[in-house]
Amino acid sequence: MYGLQQHELPSLDPQKCTIQLGLPGPYGYSRAIVQAVDKIGFKMTTGGAKVEAIEDGYSHTVQDNNDGTYTFEYMSYGSLHVKLNGVEIRLK
Repeated sequence: MYGLQQHELPSLDPQKCTIQLGLPGPYGYSRAIVQAVDKIGFKMTTGGAKVEAIEDGYSHTVQDNNDGTYTFEYMSYGSLHVKLNGVEIRLK
């Protein structure tokens, strides 16, 4: 697969990852879904990446869905920053 040995996976590319914002969440929060994408441009289908969501200095809990997506709730009134393996994902 991709010319890599069987135990190797393509590197994740935070610049190719997508974030779906503004989904209805509980208690007035909004829900976001991060889709991890590799450097080749394929959506990841396994979990394990470190995803951080920080809004105005507050770290939100991020759920690894073990399918290449990560979910978190946020208040949607502050400055939101999302990082994948320590590299910020650009919010579009």
